[in-house]
Amino acid sequence: MNRRLLQGIKGVGGNRLVLYFISVRKRGVSQEPDVSVLNGFSPFPGTSAILTQERKRKKGEIRFHLAIIVPVFNVEAYIRPCIESLLNQQTSYQYQIIIINDGTQDKSIDNIQDLLSDPRILLVHQSNTGFSGARNRGLDLADAAYIGFVDSDDYVKPDMVETMLKAAYQYQADIVAGSCLYYHEKYGKYRKVCVSCGRIANGYDISGMAWGKLFRRELFQEIQFPLNYWFEDAIMKHLIYPKAQSIYGISDLVYVYRIRAGSISNRYYGVPKCLDSTWITYQMLEDRKKLGLSNDEPYLYCFLKQLALNYQREGGVQEEIRRQVFYWMAKLTHTEFPLSSGEGLSGGVKKLYQALMYYDYQAYCRLCLWL
Repeated sequence: MNRRLLQGIKGVGGNRLVLYFISVRKRGVSQEPDVSVLNGFSPFPGTSAILTQERKRKKGEIRFHLAIIVPVFNVEAYIRPCIESLLNQQTSYQYQIIIINDGTQDKSIDNIQDLLSDPRILLVHQSNTGFSGARNRGLDLADAAYIGFVDSDDYVKPDMVETMLKAAYQYQADIVAGSCLYYHEKYGKYRKVCVSCGRIANGYDISGMAWGKLFRRELFQEIQFPLNYWFEDAIMKHLIYPKAQSIYGISDLVYVYRIRAGSISNRYYGVPKCLDSTWITYQMLEDRKKLGLSNDEPYLYCFLKQLALNYQREGGVQEEIRRQVFYWMAKLTHTEFPLSSGEGLSGGVKKLYQALMYYDYQAYCRLCLWL
C-alpha cells in the first residue's frame, strides 16, 4: 500500500477501525529463527550501549549549566543557521557548544570559521566515527550539569536554553522535554508537535529522539550511543528514560527539526542497513539486563510499539528476512515477557502481543502496519 495513503488513513482515525477487525489465532509452535539469515542480509553490529568499567564517565568539575553537543558531517548548507541559533540564545545561564567535526568532507567548518572564536564554542576534529561516535566524544568532553543534543541541520529557538534550564532547575528534573516543529524541506511545510506542560509520569510517552530535550549529565555516566548502528536514539526510551527519576515537559516551542532528502529517516526504506532497527532493539534488551531494568508492563508496551516501528522501517526488504525477524522477536517476547506481562494491555497493542505469543505471523504483519 502507498505509504502516503496509509498515513492519510491513519490521520483520520481509520486505523482504529481496521484494528478492530483484525483477529489473532493460535498458530502452535514457532519455527526456530535462523538469525544467520539476518546476518547474511545485514550483519549485527554487536556494540553495547553500556560503557566498560574503565570507560565510565567520572563526575568531574561542572563549569557550565549546559553543554550542547553538535556532530558535524557534510552539512555545509545548514550548519551556519544551526550554530548561529545556538550563539544567539537570550539567557543568563552559562553554556558551552561542543562541535564535533566528524571527518566532514565538505565546507561545513569553513562556513562557520568566523564564529569559532566565540569562547562558548569548543571545536574538536576527529576521523569519521558516525553519529554515535561524535555524540559520545561530546559526552566525554562535557563540563556541564545538563546535556543537550542538536543535529547540525536543525536549529533552535532563541529562548531554548533559558526556558529549558529554568524548568530543569525549578523542578529538579533529570530530563526536560520541549515542543518542536518538524520542517519538511521538500514541501516547505511545518508541523508542530506539542509536549504537555508538567511532570511526565511515564517517560515512554514522549518522543524517543535525543534532540529537543535536556538531560542531567549523570544519566550518561555508564551509557553511550552504540556504535555502527542506525537508529542510535533507541537508547532514549529503552535505557535513558527508565533511569530518570523526574521528567518534566514544557509546551514552549524550542526546536526545529528539518526533514530532508539526505537524512537517514528518508533513505532507510529497502536498504539492508534498515535491519539495524531490529538489531538495536535486541541490543537494548540485553543492555537493560546489565543495568538491572525491569521488563514491566509499561516497557512491554514500549517494546511492542518498537516492533511495529521496526516492521515499517523494514518494509522494503525480502519476505524471508521479515519472517525471520518475526520468529526471533516472537521467541524473545516469550523469553522476556511471559503471558501474565500483558494483562493490562488493550487494543491493537494487546493484539500484537497475542500475535507474537501465538506465533500468528499474518496478524503480526497486519497489526504492525496499522499501529
